[in-house]
Amino acid sequence: MDDALNDENKVSTPVFLNVLCILTMLNGAYGMFSGVVNAVSPPDVDERMIESVFSRLESLSLPLDDVRGEAETFMLNTMLNIGNIAAANFLFYGMSLIAALLMINRNKVGFALYVAAQIGLAFIPSFFGGFNVVGKVNFIVLMVWNGIWIAAYASQRKHLS
Repeated sequence: MDDALNDENKVSTPVFLNVLCILTMLNGAYGMFSGVVNAVSPPDVDERMIESVFSRLESLSLPLDDVRGEAETFMLNTMLNIGNIAAANFLFYGMSLIAALLMINRNKVGFALYVAAQIGLAFIPSFFGGFNVVGKVNFIVLMVWNGIWIAAYASQRKHLS
């Protein structure tokens, strides 16, 4: 009898929140895996790799010559810090995964943790690559994308307790 009463008092998690959480858990697991792999064995950054990246940048048509130099600086800093970026990604993707697990269980602390993780994930490339024009544009684009996901979760906050 008590089990029947408890089953009636349970509120199911909405489908949209379940889908968001499952997608976030998959993304978080993949991000943590790739973070570990790249942190443990980052690629060797040698002169040939740097020249290859810079030659690809040369083939792009960038609006200003100053942007080309800043793009090269951003890419070089990113390549040299790939192990640090991977470790930071592991941390923030792990936070995102934990947040999704909390939210699928209808815990509102998960939302705050998710927001913090998304801000951290958007901040990582600019922090390690540099806050030049390319880094700032990268940060803005990532914040818009992550903001869309944050807004989707925010629409479901009423279901969290």
